[in-house]
Amino acid sequence: MAVLDLLTEMLKHKQLLGSHHLDTLLLYVTKLEQMHNENSLLLAKMFDLLLVTIPRDASPLTPPQVENLFNLLLTIESHPEQSPPVKTGCREALSEVARAGGFESAACLHKQQIQRLLGSLMSSESYNQWTRLSAERFKFEVMVRNSNSAIEGFLEEILLVIERAVHPNNDIELRMDMLCLVEHILLQPDLAIPLARHSL
Repeated sequence: MAVLDLLTEMLKHKQLLGSHHLDTLLLYVTKLEQMHNENSLLLAKMFDLLLVTIPRDASPLTPPQVENLFNLLLTIESHPEQSPPVKTGCREALSEVARAGGFESAACLHKQQIQRLLGSLMSSESYNQWTRLSAERFKFEVMVRNSNSAIEGFLEEILLVIERAVHPNNDIELRMDMLCLVEHILLQPDLAIPLARHSL
């Protein structure tokens, strides 16, 4: 954690992080996240570091940088023990990532990334092995909630994942969380007509 604190303090006083240095930093943080993604305190420190790396001026982010930042912020926010301020901060940071990545809005960024992540999820079918503690299922839930009406084109895939997750043999906590996610989807006004098509 001391290294993350040191990097954060150093970058606070640096006006601009070159694209090459940002790539190196994101690679380091990604490797750290892969090794310690169960540690909510360490993830919160990663968030502090990422927050000072996102360009606040006209400097653009490349598509790979946008993808890496999206993945990292999703992991941090979706940790079940993460603090509410960090969760809120992650959502706000994604708006900055969207702007620096050239997207019209955070919703446009979510639409692109949910297509990528759902494609990977459907290909692996890993949702068939989810338990109440599966990190991937927390990411799925946060991704769907944050995307709101941007999930319109992916309802079939999302509903299939939820259907598998609420199987009677699965953990009750997992099943209840997925049912709450269904409620969230049903409460999105812009999804009323698309959902009606899927109910036919």
